[in-house]
Amino acid sequence: RQGRRHHVTGIDLSPTYLKLGKLLQTLGMRPRADLLQMNAESLRPEWTDRFDLVTSIWLLHELPRPATERVLDEMVRVLKPGGRLLLMDSWQLDDVPQERREAGQAIQRFFARYFNEPYYLAYQRLDIPALLTARGLKVERSESWFRSKLWVARK
Repeated sequence: RQGRRHHVTGIDLSPTYLKLGKLLQTLGMRPRADLLQMNAESLRPEWTDRFDLVTSIWLLHELPRPATERVLDEMVRVLKPGGRLLLMDSWQLDDVPQERREAGQAIQRFFARYFNEPYYLAYQRLDIPALLTARGLKVERSESWFRSKLWVARK
């Protein structure tokens, strides 16, 4: 959009979300991108060290721990040396101020039950920076906004 001619590749397991993305492209509401149906646990072998930037938005809390680790392994594999990984997902319990921790836990339990999120509470206990560091990434920063959290790491 800024005349930089970036090549964008987007993946999703859901054909419905991909159709929506393609519809938005035809309406001119999103930049052109290759949108592919693919499991993030198994990206294309030829993508090793291919991307300058890899993003994941609200995926990790949807996955059991072994799948989370496979997804992170794949994201690191396809990231070029020196490239950045941006993870956006739900806040975690440590992001809630201590004086509101009990209320925060109640909200998280409600979210997991009401929205049928079977892995959400386990995600709340994940040490994302440790998972990233174990994969050779350097966590540059993390930021929380309302109920979301962003981690930025470099390969």
